[in-house]
Amino acid sequence: MVVANVLLVPSHDLYLPIHSLVHYRAQVIKQKAIEDIPLPSSQYSFALSDPSICDLDHYTSKVTAKNLGRTEVTLVDSHMKGKLGVKPQSSHIYVVDPDVISFSIDRGNNWYLQKGVDYKINVRLSDAFGNQMHIPDNALFHTTLSNDHFDIIEQSRNGTYFHVIARKSGTSSVKSSLVSIQDEFGVEHPFSTTIAADQELQISDKLEAHPYIVVFPYQPNKPYTYQLRATGGTGSYSWQSNNPRVGIVDENRGKITTGEIGETIIRVEDVYNSQHFALVHVYVLEPAELHFGESHVEAELEKELTLNVLLHGLDPKTQKLMPFTDCRHIPFNVGVDDVTIFRHLRDVPSEIPKYGRGCATVTLKALSIGDTKAKIQFNRFIDAIDISAFPPLVLSTKYQLLLATGSEILVDLQGGPRPWMKDSSKYFTKADPQNKKYVKVFGDIKSYKLHCSKQVGDVDIIVSVGNFKSKTNPLPVISKATITVCCAVPERIALNTRHPAAKPGLPACPSFVHSVFYGYPSLILLTAYGRCANELDAEEQMFDSLTSVKAKYDVDNEKLLTVKPSDELPNEPNKLTAAANPSGKSGTAKISATATIGDQKLLTSLTLNLVGIAVAKPSSILSVFDLCIEGASLDINIKVTDVNKVKIIGSDLVEMNALTPLRIQVLDIDDQPFSSHDVKMMDLDIVSQLDYVRLTPLNLLEHHARGVSVGTSSIVATVKSSTGNVVRSAPHLIQVFSPLRLFPEVVPLIPEAVFQFEILGGPIPAPELYFNMTKSGVVDINSIGLIKSAKTLGEVTVTAVVTNGKSKDIISQDTAIVRVVSLAGIRLVLSSNIVEEGDIISAHIEGLDQDETPFAFGGAEYPF
Repeated sequence: MVVANVLLVPSHDLYLPIHSLVHYRAQVIKQKAIEDIPLPSSQYSFALSDPSICDLDHYTSKVTAKNLGRTEVTLVDSHMKGKLGVKPQSSHIYVVDPDVISFSIDRGNNWYLQKGVDYKINVRLSDAFGNQMHIPDNALFHTTLSNDHFDIIEQSRNGTYFHVIARKSGTSSVKSSLVSIQDEFGVEHPFSTTIAADQELQISDKLEAHPYIVVFPYQPNKPYTYQLRATGGTGSYSWQSNNPRVGIVDENRGKITTGEIGETIIRVEDVYNSQHFALVHVYVLEPAELHFGESHVEAELEKELTLNVLLHGLDPKTQKLMPFTDCRHIPFNVGVDDVTIFRHLRDVPSEIPKYGRGCATVTLKALSIGDTKAKIQFNRFIDAIDISAFPPLVLSTKYQLLLATGSEILVDLQGGPRPWMKDSSKYFTKADPQNKKYVKVFGDIKSYKLHCSKQVGDVDIIVSVGNFKSKTNPLPVISKATITVCCAVPERIALNTRHPAAKPGLPACPSFVHSVFYGYPSLILLTAYGRCANELDAEEQMFDSLTSVKAKYDVDNEKLLTVKPSDELPNEPNKLTAAANPSGKSGTAKISATATIGDQKLLTSLTLNLVGIAVAKPSSILSVFDLCIEGASLDINIKVTDVNKVKIIGSDLVEMNALTPLRIQVLDIDDQPFSSHDVKMMDLDIVSQLDYVRLTPLNLLEHHARGVSVGTSSIVATVKSSTGNVVRSAPHLIQVFSPLRLFPEVVPLIPEAVFQFEILGGPIPAPELYFNMTKSGVVDINSIGLIKSAKTLGEVTVTAVVTNGKSKDIISQDTAIVRVVSLAGIRLVLSSNIVEEGDIISAHIEGLDQDETPFAFGGAEYPF
């Protein structure tokens, strides 16, 4: 008989090293509660079977191991002494030498750990036979853990228990050695042999699966495959699905393939520690709602606009809408209200959006400036979104500006996103200097004035154009441009004359020529050159603004010329201008200029030649002599003339999709045409007022006009005379008409019958038609297409011809076949063969041959 309600603690056998101290207790179970029995007591006490192995302190109930060996601890109940069949509670103590240190860790006893997780690490001790030893509180272990890799929450005094949190990923180790055992008197007893061990461990980032929820539309004929990603852990993963009917997953790669409607959970775990895992919820649902997702709704001209498509499925359990992760296989119908503004690019594959929200994309291309709507449809679901196309952002200045200190320049903005159609108040433009120490910005909306301070330096100015975020434009496009402005002091100045613009086909006036006409004023230009202070080794460049520079001019011979500052080029701040007024005499004058920039003065000069204009008579002979060869000369006839008028020669009619030649003549005052070589210098321009014809140049003076749609276009040619006046031709009208057509194409007639052709197309008003026949004596036809068959049977081809009325050139024609046949017989054809009383039916007569309709004999001279 065993007393079940009294317990010995500890009740199991213990393996102890020498000098270990163990506290034994007795407990009693009362009404499912456990209570300690105060010891010593009159009823309970402890006893040892071999006091030579261990000492027992009866007052404290502590046992001290003294010598190697075995003994038994017994809980003695004085009330049970002498009762047969009652076995007292007992356990054995084995005093042995320690041999091996080992380690254990909770959460699966696996040394692949995860950052951010708490662990409990224990140091264990075994004897030579592998028996697990009890480590007493009076044992002392020297145990170390890396402070870089662990935060210690709690640890035991003897160094055998640690509660830690892994804080840093990487490889580390736990090291421990048994140092000594301290007896009850405080005396340490070191071990003669070193017992030590270490355990390597690896800490990795937390294992996570991305994304943790994926939703797909149910498409049995085209299932979806999707690559799941895992991060953290050791990098070796195993994947499994708990419902393969909904989705199967590649065990090693993590690629899922959808199946039936429903839900499955994908578990990814670390191959080296299955306690480290993450879950992915996979849903396969029926589509329930369609929208455009959050995306850009503005695009620059000639660039693509990618719209996100947001399709939802309905979770049958929660009745909540869930956005699909991937819906690229859905056959969406995409349209644009105005296809001249945006065009749907069907060949661009749909993608999972890289920004915003959605499960697929549709791509449009911006063709012209404007606002319109894009629409998308799938089954009964439909949605529309406002979209806008804008021109690229262009600045009126260069993107790198060199300004004299204190000067300013005007920057005009063109293009960029337009005010949003739903809320134009969100529109903005900005010009922000990165450092206001050097440049200040004034102005707003489309024009900004950049003003350099008096300090030398450079700064970037960020120009931004766009709209602020709004409900209908959640991801507005911001066009940006960067202007680098350098404020510097010029190193030198230069004077020059303003040369006339180069004429087409002629070289420009050389920059080193400083000659002006003494008959009227000329413009003198002052420019400055230098470099930015932080680019002293850079090439010299011309300043872009000199508005703060003051210039003074002097002339050495004021009888020939006077020079005064002027403001004739306000839109060219890179030049200072002065008016040079000659007295009407030829000669040479030296102009000196002094430019003042702050405290600095720069000097330069220019020698100006005052000359007259060469004059030639309208017609003369130029003789060229070879001065070195006797009798060698050449006479060249020279004619000086000007443009008098311009003519366009060509047909005024053209069939649609046909070509007609046009020739341009530029005539002089003698009505003689200029050569194409001369016309090259006259800025010839040919303009079609309407788009009914398309002009294709063959050379400078010859073009082809192609009719592209029915209507009348006006074509005008212009040239510039030697004085700069524009000379225009009289408008040349070209009518584009539909091709001439005869109906029907085949006409069967009996002899001596009459039939009228239906004539379509041709010019308006209808011109006179000419009919040609391949054979005479079969039919007669007049100018309006009325046919009369003769008595002779046969077949003839009739050709209707329209000419231009001048050169009789054919501009359109069509053919038909007329057959004169003998009527073999007739038949009566009723509209119905079954009638009721009171019904009305129609009847007509046909010939027995298939082509012999009532028209074949309805106009005969002797009708039925």
